[in-house]
Amino acid sequence: GDAAALVAALVDATAALAPAWRDDVPLLERCLRVDADDWRCLDTYAEYLMARGDRGDTARDLMARGLAAVERLGVPESPKTLVFRGKALVMLGELDAGCALFDRCVERFPHAGFAWIDAGICALRDPARREAQEATFEKALALARRPEHVDAARANLAEFRRWRDSGWAGTFDGTLVY
Repeated sequence: GDAAALVAALVDATAALAPAWRDDVPLLERCLRVDADDWRCLDTYAEYLMARGDRGDTARDLMARGLAAVERLGVPESPKTLVFRGKALVMLGELDAGCALFDRCVERFPHAGFAWIDAGICALRDPARREAQEATFEKALALARRPEHVDAARANLAEFRRWRDSGWAGTFDGTLVY
């Protein structure tokens, strides 16, 4: 009833406001002062720094702290937490472990379209699995709900076809989503 409508409205409002606070450094720093183990704030702050060219110790430390917090706090597995953990591992240079979590996500949560994008990109590393990824990217597009996931799925499908049609020349320039 009314409680469900209120929760739905708050979720919609929070999602609409998220892009506004992603670039608010004082808010991110306050979030971490309030809860130094808030993996979502750690992740958002690390992404903020990386988007501005900080691929060094500060961003990597925040990513590692977020990953450790998820594991230490026993945050339940969900599409979001599996993809976050996979992304963190990839960003920390543990590509195989990160890609394994993307694969686990699509196995456990086959409706999570954004996870199919990441699993498909990881699968491109294996030449024996490359051809099959067109279907993976098409599935990601069919399942995508958020506009940024639809855009990423379309772009990755187009990039896959360009790369395949070139005879796999050069590299695949894809977009992971989180």
